[in-house]
Amino acid sequence: MRFTADLAVHAAQRMNPLGEREVILRGYKIAAIENTGTLKDQFDVIDLSDNEITRVGNFAPARRLTTLLLHNNRVATIDDNLGDQLPSLETLMLCHNRLESLTQLAGLRSCAKLQHLACVGNPIKRLEHYRSFLIATVPSLKTLDFKKIKAAEREKASELFPEDGPSNADLTLVSATADAAHPPPPPPRSGAPPAALANLTAEQKAAIRRAVANATTPAEVDALERQLRAGVIPGLAPPGPPPGPPPGAPPSVPSVPPPPPPSMPPPPPPRAAAPPPPPPAAPAAPPPPPPAPPAAAPAPPAPRASTGGFSELGDEAGAPAPAPAAMEVDGPSAEDVGKMKARVTELRAALEARGLPTDGLKKVLKERLLGALAGGDDGDDGAAPAAPEPEPAPAPAAAMDVEPDAARPAADALTAAEVEKMKVYDLKLALEARGLSTEGLKKVLKARLLAALG
Repeated sequence: MRFTADLAVHAAQRMNPLGEREVILRGYKIAAIENTGTLKDQFDVIDLSDNEITRVGNFAPARRLTTLLLHNNRVATIDDNLGDQLPSLETLMLCHNRLESLTQLAGLRSCAKLQHLACVGNPIKRLEHYRSFLIATVPSLKTLDFKKIKAAEREKASELFPEDGPSNADLTLVSATADAAHPPPPPPRSGAPPAALANLTAEQKAAIRRAVANATTPAEVDALERQLRAGVIPGLAPPGPPPGPPPGAPPSVPSVPPPPPPSMPPPPPPRAAAPPPPPPAAPAAPPPPPPAPPAAAPAPPAPRASTGGFSELGDEAGAPAPAPAAMEVDGPSAEDVGKMKARVTELRAALEARGLPTDGLKKVLKERLLGALAGGDDGDDGAAPAAPEPEPAPAPAAAMDVEPDAARPAADALTAAEVEKMKVYDLKLALEARGLSTEGLKKVLKARLLAALG
């Protein structure tokens, strides 16, 4: 393929990791460098690897270009004015090409800014003075074949290749430690005639065509070319006399094939597998139990006495307790009231029927009702008043039936010594019985009660 303007326009372009603008022209089988003016000097790097280029040169002036990649080509010539074409060239990669002599690299002398050069994979690497020649030819080099150039190498190069005189070094001397990856081409086989490729049969020509068609990389093409130069036809046996015993050797005795091994009796047929045993029978189900006799209906619970709106088992049933029966105004006497165990709700109902206050403890309510009975406060005309309406909701259990402890002294028979021994709860009960305030600390309650006792 030719390097045309259309190829330059449609080639891949990128900004490489070094921040350089690069155009990628690899793998197009370009045979020659031409028409590079279509790139318009817009790139820092040109990648021409994996092509078929044989000559490095013929570039349009490109002052911006600093890196040129030419790996895996067929480069064998470098123009003497390459430095004039690419004045800013700093990196030149020529790995795996066909540079065989040091004189092929003399054109690099014009590259005054060249700092990095790589010729790995070329036959030139096998030469003894390869590094010294390039160091002396291109003084601006800093690395050669990815290795930094040392001061000792520069001194050796200046001795072998002085600037003011001719060199006595043999440029064709092969190094004793030549690169094993690039051995010299093998000599032609002794059994093949010098003109082995002159008269090829149709079969040999077909084999060569197949090998050329199957070659996909320049390396495979180079290997195929070396084989053909050596007289080896790929895919066919090398020509030569048929193999036989060397002259003077005794005649070979035809080998007798070994007798076949004795036939072995056929293996017995495999035994049929025994059928699996039948599954055990399921046990018979036990007879169902006789039906149980119907349970007798539970007897209704006996009515219980009212506890002020709460049952003995708590308020689980959710049903309100029956309202207490109202006491008759002209009911029992004061003696009967003192003996009866009236509940707080009954006392309050009787007091409310007489228009008396209903606040206070049970003892206070009983005294108030007894005082009303003793004073004859039975109403205006002696007639029994109408029964009071039932309360909408019973008082909390914590506020009902609060009876002082029998061990506590009576509120009217207190002494100063007993007041000093009383607890806060007892102090508040005594103050409430006297209609005094129950607010404050224990010390304030004591002082208030002692002042009331005189």
